[in-house]
Amino acid sequence: MSETPKQLPGPAQRDLLGLAMSPYPDIVEAFEEAYSLSPEEREQSDYRSVPPRMIQVGNILVAASVQLIRSGTREQLGEAAGIMSRSILRVHRRDPEDNLGNPYKEAKRQHSAAAVTLTAAIAASSPEGGYSVVRSHNGLAAKILCAIADAPGELHSCITLHTFEEKTGISPDSAHGALGDLECASLIECIPDGGTAYYLLGPAARSYGNPELLVLARHYAVEAA
Repeated sequence: MSETPKQLPGPAQRDLLGLAMSPYPDIVEAFEEAYSLSPEEREQSDYRSVPPRMIQVGNILVAASVQLIRSGTREQLGEAAGIMSRSILRVHRRDPEDNLGNPYKEAKRQHSAAAVTLTAAIAASSPEGGYSVVRSHNGLAAKILCAIADAPGELHSCITLHTFEEKTGISPDSAHGALGDLECASLIECIPDGGTAYYLLGPAARSYGNPELLVLARHYAVEAA
């Protein structure tokens, strides 16, 4: 007697055509559902396919992101970029090392491409644009943000470039570009005091999504180490 195929909840049950016409959050949810299945669960599910469903849904996700950039409003783009930033955290957290081979690696690449496509279309002055800056400079921007957030301070933690170099081994010259982008995005502030420049978290980092933003920064700082 054959085993009953596994039924998946929510958007994961939709056929690909129906999913392509679904709201953006549903497409993201369907991708996460498909990606979270182990190879054994994929074999037992209704979605045994070539290429695997996670790859097919990943293609739909990238296409939906591009379409949103072409025809969506700024508000819709910001909302979608926020959804993808949170989705990246969930996908990376559940990603065991033995899942990094194909097809998981390709699906993860599609997922990241959708996130990068959206965040690149948003100005850095918005919260979601801030996520894009945190992911920039190969993890250096994230390391700077984490170093400032972790520095001691009664009201506002701050750090000098000399202290940052001592903690990370990264020279001020190497950090120059990332510091500039973080400052433009209002994620950090530079306060000159005599011959020393003190860096502290900027109004953007303090006012919106601070816990989530720092979680994302710590994730990319560790990944880039």
